Amino acid sequence: MNNLFFISANNSRTLLLRKSKKFMDLCLKQSLIKYNFNKEINNPKLSVIIPIYNCENTIKIAISSIQNQNIMHFEIILVNDFSQDNSLKIIKGLSLEDSRIKILNNNKNMGTLYSRCIGVLISNGAYIFPLDNDDLFMDDDVFDVIVKESEKGNYDIVGFKAIRGPNYKPRISDMEDIARSE
Repeated sequence: MNNLFFISANNSRTLLLRKSKKFMDLCLKQSLIKYNFNKEINNPKLSVIIPIYNCENTIKIAISSIQNQNIMHFEIILVNDFSQDNSLKIIKGLSLEDSRIKILNNNKNMGTLYSRCIGVLISNGAYIFPLDNDDLFMDDDVFDVIVKESEKGNYDIVGFKAIRGPNYKPRISDMEDIARSE
């Protein structure tokens, strides 16, 4: 966790909220959530939001790495984006074992951004932590470090470098960055 970066609370929150408010309002107004396994978690420190789409091979490991964090007071919001595999069945089973897991279901595929926004709208945490359905943590103190650094410096955004695993597939934007640097 040596490579943290910070954005000051002075203006980033206002700018971020201004840019995202229209989209968030649209998501809420046109919500396609079919049903909600909503569980109340009293004052979670952190809301972890994960869009779920056809990830039956990775989601158990991703959620397990979250559950192993040394901060225990968080919620995991899983937004199922109309998965066609066994992802929904898997996350329903996991939610029966862990009361911190909330599941939302889109009644048609809406994409990652929409699903994340829906997760943000129902989140209760003091901090939002977006993850992908194939992310995992090797260290068990990631949330602890992020929360402590955020509070210490009064930061709105804390980021860190990630390590790409062996199954990483480059995206177009990654390839464009590589091409520009050559």
